[in-house]
Amino acid sequence: MEDNQISYTDGNGNFIHTIPYGWSGNLKIEKEGFITYQNNLGPFYVNENRTFYLDEVPNGYFYWEKVSGSTYKFTAVGFGIAEYTWSFRDNYGYWDTYGPYTTNTRTHSFSSEGSFRVCLTVDFPGHTIDICNDVEINAGTWDYQISFVDDCYVVQKGQEARFIDMTSPFDKLGRVRLLNNGGSEIKTYRKQDAINCPTSNTIYPENRILSTIFNTTGNHWIRQHAGNFDCSDILSSSWGDIHFTVVDCNSTATSTNFSSTVQRTLTNTWYSGSFNLNSINCPSINSPNSRGVEFSACKEIVLKPGFESKPTSNGYLELKIDKCLSNLRKSYDHSDTNFIDGNNNCPSQFSNINIYPNPNSGIFVVELSAENDIIIKVEVMSITGSLIDQRLNVKNYYCELDLSNETDGVYLVKVYTKNGEFYTSRVIKQK
Repeated sequence: MEDNQISYTDGNGNFIHTIPYGWSGNLKIEKEGFITYQNNLGPFYVNENRTFYLDEVPNGYFYWEKVSGSTYKFTAVGFGIAEYTWSFRDNYGYWDTYGPYTTNTRTHSFSSEGSFRVCLTVDFPGHTIDICNDVEINAGTWDYQISFVDDCYVVQKGQEARFIDMTSPFDKLGRVRLLNNGGSEIKTYRKQDAINCPTSNTIYPENRILSTIFNTTGNHWIRQHAGNFDCSDILSSSWGDIHFTVVDCNSTATSTNFSSTVQRTLTNTWYSGSFNLNSINCPSINSPNSRGVEFSACKEIVLKPGFESKPTSNGYLELKIDKCLSNLRKSYDHSDTNFIDGNNNCPSQFSNINIYPNPNSGIFVVELSAENDIIIKVEVMSITGSLIDQRLNVKNYYCELDLSNETDGVYLVKVYTKNGEFYTSRVIKQK
C-alpha cells in the first residue's frame, strides 16, 4: 500500500470511508461494489467510470405532480443536485437546460395525450446521470380516479358509503378527500412513500378502501388530490370530483315540495324515501336540456287519480325503487347481484368475500369481510377449471387482481384464508 492510499473495510470486506467536506482528488476503488456515501456536510463525487442511478444520489428522488389541466410539475430532489447543470427532456427532445444554482423544479404543459419519458439529466465532472420516469398523459390519468365500490351514486342517510382509490400513476402522491355538500372536509386519506416519509406520516395502501357515514342529506362529493412528496399535507391540485347523493329513506315527497328534493343535471332525478304523486304534469318540470325525469324512491311510489305524463321530444318519465336505497339490499353487500331472497334462509358461501367493481374491465379487488382472518391465497379459474391467475402469500384482508389481458366472460374466484376457510365467488369481466 502506498503512503497516499487509505484502506478501510468492515467485516464483510466492504470499503468504508468518510470523506471530509471540501476534499478533492482521485479515489481508487480496488473492489467492485457500491459505495455508501456518509458525508452529510456537503457533496462529493468519486471520479470513476460507472453509472450513477437515482438511488445512488444521497437522499435523491425524482417525481411529478399535476398542477392543473395538462400541466405537470417535475421535481428532482437530492443533496447538492441543483448545484450542477441539468435539463428535462421528453420523448421528443429537450425542453430546457438549467445552469448551476437554479431551481430544481420544472413545470411543463403537455399539448397532446400519449406516452412520455421524462428524464432529468445531471452533468457531473466527467459523467452524467439520467433519471427517467414514464408518464402516461391521458384523460384517465386526470379524472375519475375514485370509483364507487358497488356502483351506487346514491346512499342512505346514516349508512356506510364505500369508495375505492384507483389512483394511477399518483399512487405514491395521492390524497383523497371526502367533503360534504357545503365543501367542508369530512376526512382525508393520503398515501405517501414509506421510504422517504416517517412512519408517523405515512398511511399505507390498506386505506385505498375508503368509507364513511353521511348524516346530512343532499349532494356530496369525493375529490382526488395530488400532494407533495415531502411528507407535507399541502394539497397542490385536485381533479376527478365524483358527486353522489345522500337520501333520507324515512321521508315522503309530494307534488308540492319537489323544490326541496335533490336534482341532477341532464336527467332530472328526484330522490326520496317515498313519493306520493297526486296531480303533476311531468313536462312542466322538465327543462328543455334534460333527457327525462326520474323518480327514485327507497320504499314506494304512489300514483293517485289525476296523475298525467305526456311524452315530449326531450325525454321520458321513469318511476323506480332504487336498488341502492331499497331495504332489500344487504347492508354489507357490494356487488350488483347480491340481494336478499325472502324465501331463502340458507347462508351464502359468498357472504364473507366481496368483489368490486363487479362487473369490471379486468382490474378488481377481492376483500375478506370475516373478522380476525386474512387472505393467504387467491386463485382465478375459468369456467372450464383452468387456472388463469393466482396470488400467493397475500397476508392481507384484500387482494387486487388484473385480468385485463384475458377474454371477457365469467371467472371463478377462490379465496383461501389463514384460519383454513375456503370461499368461492364469481367475477364478470366485460368491456
